[in-house]
Amino acid sequence: MRVACPRCGGRISRNLSPNPSEFPLFRGLMWDMVFSAFAAPECYRCGKIPMVEFSQSARLKLRLASAAVIGIAVALAIGLWKLMR
Repeated sequence: MRVACPRCGGRISRNLSPNPSEFPLFRGLMWDMVFSAFAAPECYRCGKIPMVEFSQSARLKLRLASAAVIGIAVALAIGLWKLMR
């Protein structure tokens, strides 16, 4: 489910937390997952890209990817919580 930059056609990504080393492993992992789900897409060449510049289908793909990351984070938190009980 790759989405290209609408400006240059290059790769985009969502940045991770600016300071992931400040948190212990589990909280850092959860924070990075949630942060990356809501972070603005960023092109390696063009910088941050507003969502309105993407096509309708690309926005849908990005939203579905965000929902999947949040779902995985919730499942991970529940699984680890059950293991620790």
